[in-house]
Amino acid sequence: MCRKFKRFKLQNHSENQLISNFPLAKKTIRMQACEFPFYETIILEDDHVRLRPLKTDDLEALTSYVHDDPELFRFALTPMNTEGDLKEYISSALLQQQKKLEYPFVVIDKISGKIAGTTRFYLIDTIQRCLAIGYTWIGTEFHRTGLNRSMKALMISYSLKELGFERVEFRLDSENERSARALEAIGALKEGKLRSHMFRADGTRRDTLIYSILKNDLVK
Repeated sequence: MCRKFKRFKLQNHSENQLISNFPLAKKTIRMQACEFPFYETIILEDDHVRLRPLKTDDLEALTSYVHDDPELFRFALTPMNTEGDLKEYISSALLQQQKKLEYPFVVIDKISGKIAGTTRFYLIDTIQRCLAIGYTWIGTEFHRTGLNRSMKALMISYSLKELGFERVEFRLDSENERSARALEAIGALKEGKLRSHMFRADGTRRDTLIYSILKNDLVK
């Protein structure tokens, strides 16, 4: 799902110098730009989990986690204390999809048939062929069941193998040790830390850890 994208042309004053240093260089440099199907219904599933597009109708099923499982939102960037907070969260996610910036999913545990939480693709850069997976939270009852691992494997495979992206990135609060261990367990490489990067919902500043998986990593 990639297309040719004309990136830029070499300027005349530097062309001769560049070509002398790199004999294979041409006047027009072309890069591959991928396409992301923002307005299509993406379904990703295996025997354990099913991901489908998030809808406003999912509010009721997800609200129980806000009321009964508040620890899920300990590292949230926006308040998630009430049904109203969740409604705004869903509306914002769907708006970002309409703007072709993000693609949110609802996570369904196929063993129980329950909606387990949400996740999304974001920071989608089709020219550089990079995107991020995040805004992920699943109910405590589904922790240590392999659901999160299956979900991320589907999203990574879809973005790198099917859509043709080159890099998948993960960003998380430096204090979120459980998520860091989960990423390392699936082979994500810790690249570094952005200090005092963002505000948490409670107004404190957080350091952000950056992890990634590359297309080349899948064949190692």
